[in-house]
Amino acid sequence: MTAGKTLAEYERDRYLRAIVERFFITIGEALSRVSRHEPGLFEAIPGARSIVGFRNVLVHGYDVIDVDQVWAAVTDDIRSLVVSIRALLAE
Repeated sequence: MTAGKTLAEYERDRYLRAIVERFFITIGEALSRVSRHEPGLFEAIPGARSIVGFRNVLVHGYDVIDVDQVWAAVTDDIRSLVVSIRALLAE
């Protein structure tokens, strides 16, 4: 949904922002559950604690959500998370 979009387009599109934030909330919640049920796996995921913290900001800090930070997660961070998760699943 964000392919080909710019930060400015993302900022203007409140529906896209809501969708992206919801996906990050879901990812963070999943990792939070992993931390409780499979702590070793959780520790093997790079940045897992930060992702859960990011989820908490999205859920509880609507008035302080940094659009630039969310966009950076979309454009920079999600790819490395996907690579890490795929590698762990292949083990």
